[in-house]
Amino acid sequence: MKKSIFLIALVMFAGVSFAQTGGFSKGSIFATGSIGVATEKYEDEKTTAFSFNPRVGYFVSPKIAVGLNFGLTLARYDDGFDETKMNTLNLGAFGRYYFTPTKQFSMFLNLGVDYLNYKEEETGFEDYIENGFSITFSPGFNYFLTKRLALETSIGLLGFSSMKPDFDGAEATTNFAFVAGISNINFGMVYKFK
Repeated sequence: MKKSIFLIALVMFAGVSFAQTGGFSKGSIFATGSIGVATEKYEDEKTTAFSFNPRVGYFVSPKIAVGLNFGLTLARYDDGFDETKMNTLNLGAFGRYYFTPTKQFSMFLNLGVDYLNYKEEETGFEDYIENGFSITFSPGFNYFLTKRLALETSIGLLGFSSMKPDFDGAEATTNFAFVAGISNINFGMVYKFK
């Protein structure tokens, strides 16, 4: 049985691998993104989160793409007594350099700049709001499964952010991070329109 499953998987992989002519070129338009859902429960405490992060890009040259992105994360924490809702919105732009854009497998470097808005609502308290920006650098790669559809993986490697609470006298908090762990690996899909 194990040999049959392995043989079927091998034949499917070989068929997909040899049939592909995917890749990007100047003028290519693509959409990519990710959707995430997470839940955690410990005794009476429960946390749920949903994230949606689409982006659209355009190849201005054979190896350089620019684009816009949007992100929304909705989270809720309930400890059995109080409920806290946390929402994060980001709007931004990105640029990518692709090393081998016309190939089925292509590595890229991504530089992004985002406006950030964070809002926290807790039962019995006034809403807490922060606004700011972030700059991120992340390497990644695309692997085309078909002529138009690819898998995308990126690693959030370097990041800088500055956030300021929305009340009088508040000071901005800055953060610089270098992270190379499994928790910062993102998976998504890419669809090439043109």
